[in-house]
Amino acid sequence: MSAIFLENKSLVVLGLTNKELYRENTDIKISKAQDTFAMHVYPWKKKDPHANEYRKWNLNDVDFSKEITNILYARRIALREQNKKEAKYLREDLNELGVVVRDQDGHQHVRRGN
Repeated sequence: MSAIFLENKSLVVLGLTNKELYRENTDIKISKAQDTFAMHVYPWKKKDPHANEYRKWNLNDVDFSKEITNILYARRIALREQNKKEAKYLREDLNELGVVVRDQDGHQHVRRGN
């Protein structure tokens, strides 16, 4: 693991290649999470160490393959239809392809996960 942090109401764990290994909603308080992970010598971070690498995705983005673009588009539709389960599965598909996505202000923001 390279980092563990809370983002909005999600606990996020990044692997050594900076891909998301885990992202789930939680109601744990930041101080409790920080203390617990620090006690077990896990790499707790106050925020996403890659926060400045994200950029807003749009349909005309040429930096991604057609396959990734199709998944991002399908995920955008799922989010608009409030289909959280489908959006989660598509996020996992993107992660497997080396793309990390987070939702901000109604848009998908993406970065390479290596």
